[in-house]
Amino acid sequence: MKAKDDRLLNAFAGGNIIYRNGWMDGGGIVDTKVVDSFRQKVKQSEFESQLFEHFPNWHLTELQKKSVVNRMLKMYSSSELATPRPKATLYADAVMFEVSNNAVDFQCPICMEPLVTKNMEPLVSSERLIDASNMWCAALRKTENWSNQPCGHACCRSCMSMWAETAINEQKLRIKCPAVGCSYSLWQHDLENLVGEECLKRHQEHKNADYLQHLKTSVKEDACLKSWLKSHARPCPECHVIVSRSEGCNDMMCVCGTRFCYACGFKQCKCNSGKNRPDIWNPRGGREAA
Repeated sequence: MKAKDDRLLNAFAGGNIIYRNGWMDGGGIVDTKVVDSFRQKVKQSEFESQLFEHFPNWHLTELQKKSVVNRMLKMYSSSELATPRPKATLYADAVMFEVSNNAVDFQCPICMEPLVTKNMEPLVSSERLIDASNMWCAALRKTENWSNQPCGHACCRSCMSMWAETAINEQKLRIKCPAVGCSYSLWQHDLENLVGEECLKRHQEHKNADYLQHLKTSVKEDACLKSWLKSHARPCPECHVIVSRSEGCNDMMCVCGTRFCYACGFKQCKCNSGKNRPDIWNPRGGREAA
C-alpha cells in the first residue's frame, strides 16, 4: 500500500496520472473521484499548516481563515502552493471566490451583504489587499482563570450594533449572536464595542432590576391586580418579569431568553403533575429552577 501511495504521489507531483497494470481495479481504468479525493488529501497534508502559518495579517475569523485555506487547496495546484511563502494575492483571490459564491462565513447573517471587499488600489500592500474594516466578531479575551471562547461568527459592525441596541431596548438580558443556531451570548466587553454609554447603562439597570420583589409586592398589596395577573399573565420562572400573552401557543419566551410553559408557568412543564406544585406567584428564594 505504501508503494502504491508513493507512486501516486510521484505522479501527482509531476501533474500527470500514470497508468500501470495492477495499480487499480478494472484493468487500468481509474475512478476519477477516488483520484481527486486522494490528490486533495495529499495537498492538505503537504500545505495546510503552511498556508495557515503564512496567512496574511487580515482581520478575519478563524472560521473564515479555514474556509480560505480549504478553497486554496482546491483552487491551486501543488506547484503553485509549493513555495516557501505563498503570495498574498493567492489568499486574496481565494477570499473573493468565497465572497462571490456567497459562502456563509463571508456573509452578514443579518443583512446578508458581503463582509469583506478587495482593495483595488494600485501598489497596495499585502496587509491592505482585503478590507474587513466593516466587520465585527467577538474577540477572544482571557485571564488565568477565565476565557470567553467566542463563537467565530462575524457580522457587519453597523448591523451588530443595531442588533444589540434593539435587544437592550426590548429589555433582553441575554443578547445572542445572530448567526443561525449559535448559542453564544455577548459579554459586557462585547457590548462596550457596539453600543453607546446610555444604552449600556439601560442594559445594566435591566440586569440589576429586582423583579422578584416587584412581583411579590404586586400580588401582596393589590388583590384586584393579583386576580387579574393570575388570569392574564405569568411570571418568568427565571427573572420574574411578568409576561402577558395576547395569543399563540403555550411555548413562551421571556425577554431574558428563558423558555417556559405559559399554561403552568414552569420551565419544565408541570401541567400534568397534579395540584401539589409550587406557587408560581410566590416563588421561594431567588429563582424557580423547575
